[in-house]
Amino acid sequence: MKNLVKVLVLFLLWACQSTEKPEAAAVEQITDEDATELLDKWEQAMITKDSALLKEVLDPTYTYSGSPDGSTADRATMMEWVATDPSDLISQEFFDMDIKLYDNIAIVRGWEIVTSLSPEGDTSRFKLRFTDVYKKENGITKALSTHSSPMD
Repeated sequence: MKNLVKVLVLFLLWACQSTEKPEAAAVEQITDEDATELLDKWEQAMITKDSALLKEVLDPTYTYSGSPDGSTADRATMMEWVATDPSDLISQEFFDMDIKLYDNIAIVRGWEIVTSLSPEGDTSRFKLRFTDVYKKENGITKALSTHSSPMD
């Protein structure tokens, strides 16, 4: 009988051990610096019309929304637009930035003034309110989504 009790106790101890859940892997933390570096890289890609650099910035699942007609654009569409747009982006000025960090996700809100030069030589400026969502994974930060609204 004693042996049966010992076997039962050992079995229960073994059963308790095997039901323990493994610890979840630590989530890679995104930083303010990660977010601002990505925004700077993005600006450089837009000004230089560098689709390869833009591909590094935008996640494969990236979506832009904010077109006046309500349409959205994916990463491939954005890369094609940057490469073929006849206007030249002169500058993007970002201000009143607010970056909120959630583990490996950053939500970046702010204002942007875009100055561009048309093929005819006309300069235009417009002001946007935007929200970006960034994700850091395997040491790389990429943009997942953007929404922007033109402002007066």
